[in-house]
Amino acid sequence: AGLGADAESAAAYWSALEALPPNAGFPTDFCERSERRKVARARYSPMCGGMVHVMDHDCVWIGTVVCESNHPAFVGFLLAAVAAICLHLACLATVQPDVILLLRSLLSGTPATFEAPPSTSR
Repeated sequence: AGLGADAESAAAYWSALEALPPNAGFPTDFCERSERRKVARARYSPMCGGMVHVMDHDCVWIGTVVCESNHPAFVGFLLAAVAAICLHLACLATVQPDVILLLRSLLSGTPATFEAPPSTSR
């Protein structure tokens, strides 16, 4: 993906634009920003500055566009993030057992009742 159109794409874009009647918008088979001819599922990515074939979305968490070439790695990243959250909650539940009660109450919609810790009077 480049920053702009090559001379041939730019000439085709401007010819198609000039052929449209006034106030008709932009040619639908071209990208308005990069002046390149669109292919199926291609979109302009502000993050990389050009057209991306089979684009999913711009992801700020990985700092690049999620597209056909890195989609399996992105899914792996998501699965690792979910596993890390589950591991964190499991570790937290072993240290603070009331977390399990809190999670159950949040998921079921019923208010949680916690037992007071035993008093340590001397």
